[in-house]
Order: sequence, then structure tokens, then C-alpha cells
Amino acid sequence: MILIAGASSKPGQRLIPMLVRRGYRVRALTRTPQKLDFARSLGVEVVEGDLRQPDTLLRACEGVEAVVSTVTAIGENLLREVDVEGNRLLMETAQRSGVKRFVLVSVYGAARNHPVDFFRMKFEAEEHLRSTAMNYTILRPTCFMEVWCTRMGAQVMNGEPVTIFGDGKNPINFISVEDVAKYIVLALEDPRMRNQTLTIGGPQNLTFSEVAAIYERLAGRQVDRQYIPKWKLYAWSRLHAPFNKALSHIMALRHYVATANWQVDMSEMVRQYPVNVACLENFAKGRTAG
Repeated sequence: MILIAGASSKPGQRLIPMLVRRGYRVRALTRTPQKLDFARSLGVEVVEGDLRQPDTLLRACEGVEAVVSTVTAIGENLLREVDVEGNRLLMETAQRSGVKRFVLVSVYGAARNHPVDFFRMKFEAEEHLRSTAMNYTILRPTCFMEVWCTRMGAQVMNGEPVTIFGDGKNPINFISVEDVAKYIVLALEDPRMRNQTLTIGGPQNLTFSEVAAIYERLAGRQVDRQYIPKWKLYAWSRLHAPFNKALSHIMALRHYVATANWQVDMSEMVRQYPVNVACLENFAKGRTAG
């Protein structure tokens, strides 16, 4: 039995059918069971639970051999409660329940002294997992295409001005959540990935301007571009911090993505672990056809 915590997340929803097709018994833990009707139709056991409620985790971990955590509360004012303390409680419950294997989806660049709290909190969760007796794999994906690129693509396809964070010139590595799910499966199956912390990304480093141009080419039209200056993203993250932590986290992340070094060379990783990762143009074609 494999338990997926955060099963209604973007990676979780891609992971479920992959595991089912491979013959695994799957239990899906989520705060919003109504989002997982598709999983029930696949024979997945869907359980309602919350990483902040220990009794729900005891039930979820019963009889489980491996746990995958894709949870995050960056869109809520619950980062520490969920991403750090919730994951910690899940790890401790899993270990007490005899779970042997734990896969944590973190974030590229997670570090103890990171300037953005989301990355610091992910690192705290990583550190706790490393301190357990379970075999672990920590995956650090780069920027999700579904989060950063699809929004821009929809604007282009609708003939609307495309919003670009920063000056549009910062190279960023993007990965599809489908490929994140593929790496999770590999982490569950390949013993070489045990007790490893691995960066996972896509095959390209693209600027936001290049992302917009790819969608323009597919749409056969050009659209206006609206740039949100880096200084404004930073200012908004500070201004919202006292009264809207969730929005402050998002603005800080947007500023960091628009300014930091997000270039990743995946050639060696793909050589060792041959996952067929999608380039943005093929990803976009699959979602704009027709």
C-alpha cells in the first residue's frame, strides 16, 4: 500500500493513475475528498485527513509500506503548520506505523538560510525526514509549467495581454507535474534513489518572454505584454506580510522566480535516471490542440 499525502495537489493527481496502472494499491489522503472522485473510480481508497490532526494520520498510515508527500499550503496562511509541522507529524506517524519508504516533494533551492520563507520551510521538512530511520528520497522540482506557463498560455490563446513577472529576461527551468510524478514513481522503485536529495527539472531554461513567444507561435497571434517590475513584486510581498501572509508568500515567490538563478542542467540526471521529460512547446501543444 502506498499513501499519497496531498493527493489532490497537481503532482498527486498525476501520480495516482500512474501507480494504479503499475498495479499498486493506493490510499489517497486529502482535506478535500470531493476533488478525488476520479481516484475512487480507479479503485483508490480515498481518506479524508489533515496533517494537523494526528488521529487522521494514524488511520491513513495503517498498513502502508511507502508514503509520498506532495503537500503545500503556500496558497494559504498555513505554511509552517502544514509544510513544516504537518510533514513532521506525518513522518513521525509513518515511522511509528512501520513505513519503510518516504518520498518528499520539496522545491529547487531549498536551504536553511534562503531569503524566501517557503524555501526555508521546505528545507526544515527535508531535515526532519533525513533524521528519521526511514529510507527517503527528496525531490526538488523547479517551476511547474502548470503554475507558471499555463496562465500565460491562456492569456495568449484568449488574445489578452500577457502578464510577465519582472523584465522577462531571467532564464528559468520549467518542469511539468506529469514529469514530477514520473520521478516520484522512479523514487519508489529505483533503489539508487534511496537516501538521495535530487533536483528535477525540464530540458530547457526559458525566460518568461520566451514562454510567451512559444504560446504566440502556437496561437498564430501576438499579444501585448504587461510587465510587473521586480521592485513592485518585492514591495507587495512586504506590504501584504502583516495582514495577508498567503498573498505575501506568493508575491515573494514571484519576485524570487523573476530574479534568482533558476537555470538547471538536467543532462546528467536524465542519463542516470532516464525519464522522458517534456519541453514546453510539446507540453503546450498537448493543451492547446483544437
